[in-house]
Amino acid sequence: MKKDSFRFEFNGGEVPKVFVNDKEVGVAAFTYQYVTKTYDSPGINSVTATVMNSNSGEQRVICYDLVNGYTYLHQ
Repeated sequence: MKKDSFRFEFNGGEVPKVFVNDKEVGVAAFTYQYVTKTYDSPGINSVTATVMNSNSGEQRVICYDLVNGYTYLHQ
């Protein structure tokens, strides 16, 4: 998946919004994790989202690493 094909909006107590290819998708689960970097580790700054296809109900997991910009799609 291209770096710019995934984005999210996270606003406190509201359900996060997730966009794939600039289209909003349903969110079943959303996790944001941040761990401070150390002298021997770059740290962690990542999002994991389980998203749903509104037509089929199929779920997929997307992992987005904000440190290196990689997006992984688990099918």
